[in-house]
Amino acid sequence: MLESLQSWAVSLALAALAGGLVWLLSPKGSVQKSLRTVAAVFLLCAVLQPVFQMGGIEDLFAGYSQEVLQPQLEAESMKQVQAALEAELEAQIGTLLAEQGIAGAQTEIQTVPVTGGGISIQTARVVLPAGFADKAADIEAALTDKFGFEIEVVG
Repeated sequence: MLESLQSWAVSLALAALAGGLVWLLSPKGSVQKSLRTVAAVFLLCAVLQPVFQMGGIEDLFAGYSQEVLQPQLEAESMKQVQAALEAELEAQIGTLLAEQGIAGAQTEIQTVPVTGGGISIQTARVVLPAGFADKAADIEAALTDKFGFEIEVVG
């Protein structure tokens, strides 16, 4: 691997040197444009030589097939959806608590992916600020009724 990289680097340097000489020694006029174009194509071929030796651009990305990338993309998408769902639920709970005059409550929502592409709420917890412990049961019942899943409320 290292030998082929060194060989490619030497080829690239020689191609650049040859292209530079053609560039400097080309006469003015239409011939100059043609020679410079040929030199540029020659240098480009030298740069792309490893790709041609491997059999083409498809072989360069062979390790990144759809079968490999699809599960990774689905997992990353699921994480983003989970994070968005958790943030949205926390915001809605915060809004509901603010409507009841409770500010400064801490909300924790944790979700887990479910087979088949769904999301399940693993835990939902609200920690009320000091002075609201006596309302914890009522708030827990109201939140559970509103959202349709059990939300633990502690004071």
